[in-house]
Amino acid sequence: MMLPQLILTLIGLGILIFDFHWIYILYSILGFYILGVFGNTIGFHRYLTHQSFEVSKLWHYTFLCLGSLTGQGSAIFWTALHLHHHRNSDTEKDIHTPLKGFWASTWGWQIFGNFDTKGFIAPRKLYRDPIIKLLHDHYYKCYWIIALLFVIIDPYFFLFFLCFGGYFLVSLGDNLSNYCFHNINFGYKTYDTKDHSRNVPLISWIALGAGWHNNHHNSPAHYKFGEKSNEIDISAWIIEKIKK
Repeated sequence: MMLPQLILTLIGLGILIFDFHWIYILYSILGFYILGVFGNTIGFHRYLTHQSFEVSKLWHYTFLCLGSLTGQGSAIFWTALHLHHHRNSDTEKDIHTPLKGFWASTWGWQIFGNFDTKGFIAPRKLYRDPIIKLLHDHYYKCYWIIALLFVIIDPYFFLFFLCFGGYFLVSLGDNLSNYCFHNINFGYKTYDTKDHSRNVPLISWIALGAGWHNNHHNSPAHYKFGEKSNEIDISAWIIEKIKK
């Protein structure tokens, strides 16, 4: 189901090259940070997957909507995939471990999807939420209906905010992170976890704290990934402001 987004991303890239405007760059950056950081890093990851903090209903559904708009699957699929990664980090069962090579751990697993989802188990409370369940059962229908609304409002905003920034740049960041976060050639290790998880400063600075991955694998239920004074975690700071 990634092919339409990839085609739209290529169209956006062509427009950037042949009809460049700074507003397209702004839309792309906003898509990356609003959908990627608020939707995935804070929403799908720290909030829905690890349930490390509580928020109001308004923030709950805001996170759900923003995370769903990255085009990476429903909240139930995303959380189940990530929990599967934690249970099987750096083993043959780990779908995107660097042990399988660069291509397999980045775009390969996502494009071909040749993995068994039987071991995917999302938190039970997600199935009890009727909106989360609805978006899971009809994910791509809902995604493209909302995408059509973006097209009607502004086709360029649709291409660069939703497709190029929100889908492509977020997926690119996530996939490169899959490779770097568990690769002994990058970053450093603070805790002697059973896996190869690493803290990667550069990614953390770009992704607002997501790169303190070894810290996260040591304490997955904690919403704050950065622990040392130089491990800046802006996502945790945002969470401090909005959590109950």
